[in-house]
Amino acid sequence: MSEPFLSPSWHRVGPLRPRLRPNLTIRRQRVQGGAWYVVHDPLTGKAHRCGPAAYSVLGAMDGRRTVDEIWREAAERLGADAPSQTVIVQLLSQLHAADLLQANVASDAAELLRRHAAQRRRDRIGRFLNPMSLRVALLDPDRFLAATAFLVRPMVSWAGLLAWLVCVVAAGLVLAPHWHELTGNLADRVLTPQGLALVAVVFPLLKALHELGHGYAVKVGGGEVHETGLVFVALFPVPYVEASASAAFRSKWRRAGVAAAGMLVETFVAALAAFVWVTVEPGLVRAVAFNVMLIAGVSTLVFNANPLMRLDGYFILSDLVEVPNLAQRANRFYGWLVERRLFGAEVERPQGSGAETAWFLAYAPAAFAYRMAVLVGLSLFLADQWFVLGVAMALLGVAMGVGLPLAKMLWHVVSAPRLARVRGRAVGVTLGSAAAAGAFLALAPMPLWTTTEGVIWLPEDATVRMGVNGIVRRVVALPGAAVRPGDLLIEGTDPTLVAEAEVLRAQIESLDARLVAEQFSDRVQADVTRQDIAAKREALARAEAKLDALNVRAATAGILEIPRVEHLEGRWVRRGDMLGYVVRPEAAQVRVVVPQADIDLIRRAVHARILLPDDLWRPIDATLVREVPAASDRLPSRALAADSGGRMATDSRDPKAPRSLDRWFQLDLALPPGAVTSHYGGRVHVRFDLGSEPLGDQWWRRGRQLFLSRLAT
Repeated sequence: MSEPFLSPSWHRVGPLRPRLRPNLTIRRQRVQGGAWYVVHDPLTGKAHRCGPAAYSVLGAMDGRRTVDEIWREAAERLGADAPSQTVIVQLLSQLHAADLLQANVASDAAELLRRHAAQRRRDRIGRFLNPMSLRVALLDPDRFLAATAFLVRPMVSWAGLLAWLVCVVAAGLVLAPHWHELTGNLADRVLTPQGLALVAVVFPLLKALHELGHGYAVKVGGGEVHETGLVFVALFPVPYVEASASAAFRSKWRRAGVAAAGMLVETFVAALAAFVWVTVEPGLVRAVAFNVMLIAGVSTLVFNANPLMRLDGYFILSDLVEVPNLAQRANRFYGWLVERRLFGAEVERPQGSGAETAWFLAYAPAAFAYRMAVLVGLSLFLADQWFVLGVAMALLGVAMGVGLPLAKMLWHVVSAPRLARVRGRAVGVTLGSAAAAGAFLALAPMPLWTTTEGVIWLPEDATVRMGVNGIVRRVVALPGAAVRPGDLLIEGTDPTLVAEAEVLRAQIESLDARLVAEQFSDRVQADVTRQDIAAKREALARAEAKLDALNVRAATAGILEIPRVEHLEGRWVRRGDMLGYVVRPEAAQVRVVVPQADIDLIRRAVHARILLPDDLWRPIDATLVREVPAASDRLPSRALAADSGGRMATDSRDPKAPRSLDRWFQLDLALPPGAVTSHYGGRVHVRFDLGSEPLGDQWWRRGRQLFLSRLAT
């Protein structure tokens, strides 16, 4: 159901003779097969879109005809598609608020000045109340960009895009062999005082080039750029350029190109830095090149290219899917859903096709969730360094991101004229929804679980290891064979050790012959020879023991498993290297590490489930059989360490024994017989089902644990 065709406020606007400001430009665009018109204000650089019906009204605003005459002409010309009086009143209000309209009233000039000052005050207040980005305008760069645009014009072309692609791909190929060097020990290199100082210098310079890319793309496309300044992200100054003039460009590809220009510049500079990084020796220049690559990569992936924040990725998405003003329209669509479906108000449905509606439904909640996640992350990062500042930013962010929208919504419910006929229902639904949500969070039991990681663990006597350094000569028992204790599994050899044993035997034989000759003629020398023989026999015994240790035997009964057995013969292996397993299905266990914050919950776990990395859809039930009563920082296996793909951050100063930066409790879980026949020693995912608990309690516990752990309180 739409809004009334006739407006009760028509007597106020009908006699006015409005006209658009003479310096405005109107351009036509094609969006999803239909025509849209963009009104561009060159003074502010802002653009405003309207449909064909609204454009027919705008085009008739010449200062001579009244609003009533314009509306009647539109009704005769457009018939059923003509806008209602209510729509015309809303259109005039929007034009008035945007300072695009002049009317035949005596206070025209004074009113324009008053509205302009009020708008500037609202902009300043909005900028400083936004904890994510405090904006301060500094300069008008239009003349500078116009004077220097010829320098970059050749790069804003297909040839320039091809050159960028070649450079970035080449840099990726150059960096590929150095990937582990590039990403290893990242935190220790960046979060040092020297690393943070380099970031503080490189970041604004790189972002200045990023914003120049936007400015030049607008200028080369025929637009104007009248504002540049600083935006304070987490109180750190970052340059910005107001490039909204690109919204008036006819081609969606050109508009998307302006949005992408900054990221293209950043990645191009990062590619050049990659060539420097692989060329120069370690030092200041290499460190600067590394920071350029890091900042360009992180800022592009996490922020600029992400369409859930109103940065470059958002405008690229909005232009390419042809959904103008996606964020605002998505919020308005959800507002209409609440007013129409829940409150029962007779309000007009926002314009939008079926495809646009799908974007509205998906975008608004996803963008809100991502903004909150970024706010929490930034707040925790600042709190790690400056406690009071981080907490203040978190409180301000929650107030502005959640509290203020809720307050506006409540004020809208109790004061909006469009809800006058359904005020009681609107207030009742709002209060009832709040009460229901609170009761649900506080009382409704929901599944509770926690996850961690472990390794499939076998007893030490079940592992097949080489006793000494040597070469595998022959695999005697094939994988899958049943073996008993003492059975020969693998024959090994060591040419050096074999030669040493042969030399010792020859020496002993020579000494025995000398002893026969000396024992009757020279008893003193015979005693010396006997001592030499004893020493040689001891050396031979040790050599033969090592030769025997080259033959690997089963220490327990079970089924032999040797991974990649076809590559084993002829391979040099070190002492203690694991070659395989003697599997006893009933003996398989999972050794799990549990954070201290979760150990009390896990002690009352209903049951545990194991998920193998190569079969995540087949959980395996497990039973708790043992708990080490004290927390430790030693991990049972390096497979759990972060540098091996696990969750646990380890101390890089102790490469031999994997020591975690946190302390963990160790549990042993028994698996059902035959549940696991491979993957021994590998990492697995473990889920403990803990029954049920209201979501409010779960969120409170996790939030408190996060607060205490991150702030060391």
